[in-house]
Amino acid sequence: MNKNIVLAARHLSLGLMALCVFGCKAPPPKTSVAPLSFNEAVHAATNALMQQVKQQEGITGLAVGIATGKTIFMLDPVVDANTAEVNQASIAVDKILREEATKVSDRYVFVPLTLENYDTAKYVVSGAMLYSPSPDAKGKMYKLALAVIERKSGRVVASADAWIADKKIDVTPVAAYQDSPMYLKDKRVEGQIETAQMAPGQQADQAYFDSLPTASLLAEADTAYEADKLEQALGMYKAASLRPDGQIMKTYAGLYQTNRRLHKSSEAEVAFGQLVNIGYQNNNISTKLFFGVASTDFINDTELRGQYDIWLRQIAKLFARSSGCLIIAGHSSHTGAAGFNEQLSYQRAAAVQKIMQKDFPQIMQRSKPFGFGWKENIVGSGTDDLQDAIDRRVEFKLVDCGKL
Repeated sequence: MNKNIVLAARHLSLGLMALCVFGCKAPPPKTSVAPLSFNEAVHAATNALMQQVKQQEGITGLAVGIATGKTIFMLDPVVDANTAEVNQASIAVDKILREEATKVSDRYVFVPLTLENYDTAKYVVSGAMLYSPSPDAKGKMYKLALAVIERKSGRVVASADAWIADKKIDVTPVAAYQDSPMYLKDKRVEGQIETAQMAPGQQADQAYFDSLPTASLLAEADTAYEADKLEQALGMYKAASLRPDGQIMKTYAGLYQTNRRLHKSSEAEVAFGQLVNIGYQNNNISTKLFFGVASTDFINDTELRGQYDIWLRQIAKLFARSSGCLIIAGHSSHTGAAGFNEQLSYQRAAAVQKIMQKDFPQIMQRSKPFGFGWKENIVGSGTDDLQDAIDRRVEFKLVDCGKL
């Protein structure tokens, strides 16, 4: 391990002897003061995390006898806190985490998030990649936050984080998220992000922790989808939809994209309609509608344009059935002049409004387009690539008609 990683690991140390046998709260984890390259930061954070687990097991072992055999950790993939997506950076973190765990103890075994593994795992490892104001307050940079949760109790037993100096990381979504028609941030994802930043001794977010079995089934479905085992994936997404806590955006996005790839067009449109309903209930319909550069026309991609027809038809029908009114909000990334971006994002929202009129005849009276430009950027990097793609979104929000 190089000198930078060792120093960062020391910065990340929590003062492990302060951990209590009976689960009392430890001081908050220290953040690495000096940002490191992506690989160095991940190695530092994951090594510090696993050293804490080893120390915690050693302390509790004094009272109950140190466990023999293997200790199983189940990996809930690191999520991008802005987009709620699992991406290539998440995959890289998982790989390095396994490497560092092996260095700390050959007893540590990492397994993917599945229903079968959920029943046998002692710990769940959860993480989030945040794009946040930097420690020097001179802009934004990425920060990795990780936590280890005891599966039976839901208690966080270890946590660590590290700042990443790289201006860009690989945020290309894995297939199951790249094909999603919407950004799928919900209470579960928000709970995961919160839990990843908790100090040892705290209880994991309840909604997130309780959802882990269903999330395990959805993760298996995603794995099958990414391996082109589409019928298998479809069966798992359907099974998740039948669970009490499985009627969430992630489930119906999976049903939509799997049915679409199996050329089951009517089933895909029904699934998208269900996705829209859930987004409507949470007032979160954030679509991935991509436009040409400086244009109000959709991107020149025949397949995507065909999907956009389905999306806008289902969204229009939903709001036509509602009694409220609709705000169509256009957004842009942080490049170019502010006035130009506000006007362009307004024109794009107005273009969407016009397309929806066929299935929502009263839309001109019951909706209003807005152009926010970059005022409500989520990332704000101005890179005009995948990193800030969410900044170029179109959102639909239900409002009281008196507020239009």
